[in-house]
Amino acid sequence: MVPARVVQEFFGFTGSDAGKLIQWSYWNQQDAFHNQPFDKDVISDPEHVVSERKMAGIRLALYLGRVLLTRGVQLALHRNRNDSVTRLLRLKCSGGLKWSLSKVLFNAGGLLIGTIETTSNAVSNALAELFKRPDILAKAVAAAAGDDAKAFDGYVFEALRYSPAFPYFFRVCHTPTLLAGGTPHPVTVQPGEIVILCTHSAMFDEAVYADPLSFDPSRSIWQTFTLGYGHHECLGRAIAAEMIPEMVRQVLRLPGVHADGPLGYEQGVPEHLALRWTA
Repeated sequence: MVPARVVQEFFGFTGSDAGKLIQWSYWNQQDAFHNQPFDKDVISDPEHVVSERKMAGIRLALYLGRVLLTRGVQLALHRNRNDSVTRLLRLKCSGGLKWSLSKVLFNAGGLLIGTIETTSNAVSNALAELFKRPDILAKAVAAAAGDDAKAFDGYVFEALRYSPAFPYFFRVCHTPTLLAGGTPHPVTVQPGEIVILCTHSAMFDEAVYADPLSFDPSRSIWQTFTLGYGHHECLGRAIAAEMIPEMVRQVLRLPGVHADGPLGYEQGVPEHLALRWTA
């Protein structure tokens, strides 16, 4: 619900139903990231996921059409707003970029789809990982109780190094690309081939990480692939880097908080994490 509220109040999805936003994000993320041919062991009904994603896409497009129409009228009447949807429209109207209205709609939808489900996934994973480590948890709780939020963030991103929301990424090659050139095992990837990037494994590479098996909250966020890297880094990196650790921090500020059972997964994504704390 927290990222849903951010979408409503900060991105400009005002007047929306938070429950619907959550569902639209869920089915789009589920089909894109968890309904690939290699996910058949955890997805019980792939066609159902596709059907739900298509319906969610239609409903999201209809809703965004109304939002863009409203924001367009407000811009014409000089009733300026400062939400993300309005800024996208203002950018289109400025002529600074040759953007079609459909591209504005696509990017506005991406703000929703990329925010809610992934944030929920990351927060759940980070909490579950911290609850596994009583000694580390005690230090994280102490840091969460302080006024310096940044002193706490390292615990969250180090937890996500152990349990990232996405342990791998896949991309389709568009041009012939040499990988591992100058090594004993070079390979050229051809256009159309799918490349699986095992970022979870990379975050434990002894050639890059000092003592990779130790939980070290002093590591920099730039030493992880939790939010991607380079050309394909997370579009919402700046927001996620604030929102995810703050959500975890507020949970750990609850007195005596602890997990009341393991993190429950359904169809490849975390769905349930029961907590208890002192009233």
